[in-house]
Amino acid sequence: MNFIQEKATAGASIILLDEFPVDGNMLVLCVGHRLNKSLASVYGGGVSQWVRACGSTANRAAEIWYGITNGSSQQVTLNFTGGLGPQQVVNLTEWPPLLAPESVNTNNGTTEGSIGSGEVSPSVGSLIVAAFAN
Repeated sequence: MNFIQEKATAGASIILLDEFPVDGNMLVLCVGHRLNKSLASVYGGGVSQWVRACGSTANRAAEIWYGITNGSSQQVTLNFTGGLGPQQVVNLTEWPPLLAPESVNTNNGTTEGSIGSGEVSPSVGSLIVAAFAN
């Protein structure tokens, strides 16, 4: 499975996709940022309700958000608590129609680490998304 388009940026609260997303596709947002900040809300991209799939604000913070687009907007806006700074990095991707996540696994970012063997059991065609902050 290949993503349709991607936009990566640093230090910005507005992300503008190169093309309008396709109605029914999923937008996936991965954000890494510094301490004392979290992503309070995400809006735009033609998504009526962005969902925070997982994230952590311990040590360096990383969050994953997703939503189904109606294709009406290229712009996604991020609202950070603690103000905007140059420390956040953002990756926004558009994917063909996907089911909502069945499960979310995270080590909550408290230390370096990984998800152990057997904790993720993807089936053929699964999409695995990971985010980290440095």
